[in-house]
Amino acid sequence: MKIQSLQILRALAAWLVVYHHYMQIFHNFNSSSLIGDFFSSRGGFGVDLFFVLSGFMMYLAASRPSADGWSFFIKRLFRVFPTYWFFTFIIIIAVALMPNTFIYNQYTAYTLIQSLLFIPHESASGLGVYPVLTVGWTLNYEILFYSILAVCLATFKRKGTYICCALILLFPIVFYSFDNVTMSVIKNPKMWQFVFGMAIGYIFLKYKIIEIQLFKTGLISLIAGGIILSGILGYGLIHTTISASLIVIGFILINNLFNEKNLLTQFLIKLGDYSYSTYLAHILVLGVLFSFFGDYTSILKETVVIILLSLATYTVSYFSYKYIENSSFIDSLKVSLLNKKVQSTKK
Repeated sequence: MKIQSLQILRALAAWLVVYHHYMQIFHNFNSSSLIGDFFSSRGGFGVDLFFVLSGFMMYLAASRPSADGWSFFIKRLFRVFPTYWFFTFIIIIAVALMPNTFIYNQYTAYTLIQSLLFIPHESASGLGVYPVLTVGWTLNYEILFYSILAVCLATFKRKGTYICCALILLFPIVFYSFDNVTMSVIKNPKMWQFVFGMAIGYIFLKYKIIEIQLFKTGLISLIAGGIILSGILGYGLIHTTISASLIVIGFILINNLFNEKNLLTQFLIKLGDYSYSTYLAHILVLGVLFSFFGDYTSILKETVVIILLSLATYTVSYFSYKYIENSSFIDSLKVSLLNKKVQSTKK
């Protein structure tokens, strides 16, 4: 099920992160403008939106009558791994060619293997707990979430989603005292954002809210989410989680606002389709641009950089989506694995 308004929200989330990292790399989060300050302080909120959206979409996928742990996990791995591995190896080439630019992407053979397998570890660059492709830190959370949900589906069948939610809520409490980098993800309360998304998914399916005309309620939900995001009530994990949840609910409820025949809507939906590639590719684009324009001082040069960043990231995302995310070869491998499972079950 593809809810077009949520595809647009995925696009907004991805580009929030793009311009957030632009402010980080080119301005060290310092800005004298309102829009620059917004992207510096709130651009990272795109990740909160992604996590809640992921919880929602995975609940829908896991609730299908045909869903099982193996097929669910294989589909998620083939969704995540190929593009992530591709851009990880591209960043390795970039490190070799431009080591002074990509100083935070240094690696050893060991940290590279850990990165490729989504095992949390200390970066060889001394940056913290980050993979070689630094933006991949969020995928450590995603893969853990998929793994827990897949095991729960395989073990508990239809009740797997509920058991998954319970485990994710408990893990940060149970493992709170574990002082281990590998455990840093499973004990992080940020994992709870997936549960919020799954709760929205439960409400969505149970009450069929997309079929109900609740446009005004959707607007109220969006306004409430925006107020909380503003920081007027404080700004921490609980605020970003509630805000992201309200915004996701709001976008679901205003889905009918977006006319698929409208060119702008079509473009925004495409941006949503490309959002995963956008998220992975933009850090590479930023690094290259910084090597050429890192010392700019004029508004004109800044405008040029922002335009180049947007166009280059969009272009790379388009080709990545077309030739990697939708690769017929990769899809055939996925289908082959799924068919082997079906055949072994019949024997």
